[in-house]
Amino acid sequence: MAKPRHFVAGIIALALIFFICTSSQISGFLYPAQSQTSASVTHTVLFQFSAKATADDVKAACDRFLALKESCIHPTKQAPYIISLKGGKDNSPEGLQGGITHGFVVEFASTEDRDYYVKTDPSHQAFIKSIGDLVDRAVVVDFRGCLPAPIMSYCEPTDASAESAFGHTHIVEPQKQHTHTAIVLHGRGSTGEEFADEILSSELSDRRTLPEHFPTWRWVFPSSRTVWSTVFEEHMPSWFDSYSAGDLDLAKVSQIKSLKASVSHVRSVLASETERLGGRSEHIYLCGISQGGAVGLWTLLQQPEDRKLGAFVGISTWLPLAEDIRAVLPDTISVAEPSGGEPVSHPRELLGGLDGLWTEQQEHNQPRETPIFLGHGNDDAYVDVELGRDAKKVLTNLGFNVQWKEYSGAEQEGHWLKIPDELDDFTAFLDGLSAQSVG
Repeated sequence: MAKPRHFVAGIIALALIFFICTSSQISGFLYPAQSQTSASVTHTVLFQFSAKATADDVKAACDRFLALKESCIHPTKQAPYIISLKGGKDNSPEGLQGGITHGFVVEFASTEDRDYYVKTDPSHQAFIKSIGDLVDRAVVVDFRGCLPAPIMSYCEPTDASAESAFGHTHIVEPQKQHTHTAIVLHGRGSTGEEFADEILSSELSDRRTLPEHFPTWRWVFPSSRTVWSTVFEEHMPSWFDSYSAGDLDLAKVSQIKSLKASVSHVRSVLASETERLGGRSEHIYLCGISQGGAVGLWTLLQQPEDRKLGAFVGISTWLPLAEDIRAVLPDTISVAEPSGGEPVSHPRELLGGLDGLWTEQQEHNQPRETPIFLGHGNDDAYVDVELGRDAKKVLTNLGFNVQWKEYSGAEQEGHWLKIPDELDDFTAFLDGLSAQSVG
């Protein structure tokens, strides 16, 4: 016999850990019960999606909700403040849902944070508007709890927690005895394995692939974290969030933090591969396309002098924070027209230690012996060629030897390698360097 409606409703209330439920339309998000300000707050949200909402609609709404973990920024600390956010589709076997289809649990360090979230936070307000008529009913329950002190504090993630968030590193072993390693960084929206499949199957003009041309090379493809993209409004693999397709340097505070974490991850991969080669870092070539190239350039700028890399290859990329470097270049050196004089001081001094991207032990390192190849489509629809040209100028003024090539007619609206021309060019660039380093 079917359970009476009031009985089901009562069971739902009890299942929420003996706290009072209040159901309403979407505006119910905004007014959870008040509590003392000294304790953490657990904010529980249950949705009953409308019958007219498609599966894609529901998935998109849930993805947007989960993305609030990263997109909600504390107004004074300028950092994400939601301690944790998890949830998903109901799979309870008890049959007591009463129409509820999805549930989420959001943890805050204080009632002040919770109140800002439900009443003011622009990302949360935008989410509420976005789900519109997709939700017939929302149930919200808040209660106080005691989070462990380290979780309640606003602190940078530990190295271990930051590293664990990154994806799988895809490895292609050499066909012959190992002599060199290429560490290759994918662009936004891709992964290490996906990029490896694409680039390693591309053919040079002689119809050989890169592993066939370099049979003694080990190919290492790290993967970024999967995070919320402000530009594309969805979760996707990304080394950092550029915030704007038109201005890749917007929202620098958040960008620098994510860039710093990604650089740290790539440096750990570099350290591991250097050890594998017996400390011969000059046998390692760092490469990257688009956002991967941007992270690669900053990794290069942090590389210690005694661990000089063999080369850097950047495809359709740019140098994040180039404006900050330009702003402190000596007046006697023009970025637009590089001088032929002495290189300027180390980028650590130029950037003034931008939010920890530089460390004190790197103060006197000058990683300028590493040659650079930059290739860019002059018809690139995603990263304008002027950004690549600007990167070349800044790097040249910092003392690097940069080989610059422009192409047209590449796939993906110019935001890909020009095959086989560009592949041939950077292969020839690497050929000469690897021949010098053998031994």
